[in-house]
Amino acid sequence: PFQSAAYTALLIAQGRAHPDLDLDLYRRGSVKANAEALIQCQGPGLQDRARAVGQIKSEELKPANRAATLALKARLEDMAVAKHKADAPMLVIYAGKDEYIKPEWTKKAVEDACKLGTKIEVDFEADKSHGTFDYTNVLPWLQDRIEGKPLKNPC
Repeated sequence: PFQSAAYTALLIAQGRAHPDLDLDLYRRGSVKANAEALIQCQGPGLQDRARAVGQIKSEELKPANRAATLALKARLEDMAVAKHKADAPMLVIYAGKDEYIKPEWTKKAVEDACKLGTKIEVDFEADKSHGTFDYTNVLPWLQDRIEGKPLKNPC
């Protein structure tokens, strides 16, 4: 279920970023029928989302054909991090017990971006899981950037 939920979230994000993307090439059945529930990420809609995730069958998320597979692969490769130095500093918050994103993946992406010269401040929360990390420092971090204050511990 975690992988289906993560993949569904990825599809939704790609659909928002690329309105020309035909999501129906990547979803059918309950995934298509429960599209509204599957975009919920907080509040009372989370129960609907959990129910909808529980209904997903793997075949409902298979790309319709090889061309669709290759097109999605190309989009994801294009957005991969650490291809070039970022234009602005980043705050990366990640969790050690994340059910969707392995912490070593994020650690490597940060290391790769740092090697390219991107300035990154990292907040690794080893005991947290996906969506349970402390994000209260995000707005103060952004305010510090607006005010031109230096990063505290950049790579």
